[in-house]
Amino acid sequence: MLYVKRTSHIMLIFITIFIMLPMVGCSTSEVPETTVDNTPTVSTPSPTQSGKTETFNYGGLKLEVTNVREIKAESKTDDMGKPWEYKVFICYPGARATILDADMSDPSLNADGKTHANWAIMSASGERTDIIDGMQPFDISSNVVYIYDPESSLAVLKFEVYENDK
Repeated sequence: MLYVKRTSHIMLIFITIFIMLPMVGCSTSEVPETTVDNTPTVSTPSPTQSGKTETFNYGGLKLEVTNVREIKAESKTDDMGKPWEYKVFICYPGARATILDADMSDPSLNADGKTHANWAIMSASGERTDIIDGMQPFDISSNVVYIYDPESSLAVLKFEVYENDK
């Protein structure tokens, strides 16, 4: 009789452990890491977030651009015949630019005592949008052409939207 009681207790313990074993770790919020194999996969970039986030600095202007596919340089000749080089950010669709430092003018140097934009965004339609402190992030699209110095009209950053060949 004692042998049967002891055996039933041991079986009860094993059954309890067996039932609870799959539940171990159920309350953790971490997703377990899994590895499949080392076979390389080819992935097509997503139109919403596929490129790198890059920071652009020029003078005191500083901005962050998401979904950058590549950066290249272009050059043109200014009105005086001097070569002028600027960056070109080629971005995937869905790219956004965030102004980190607008580089506004010093109010003490202006007759009206106010700060003014030193930089502007030129749209494809020729519309100018001044870059100012506290400005909301803006989407990079085929309508946003470049950032330039309104005083000299020289571009410092050009945007191009990358379209996959379909």
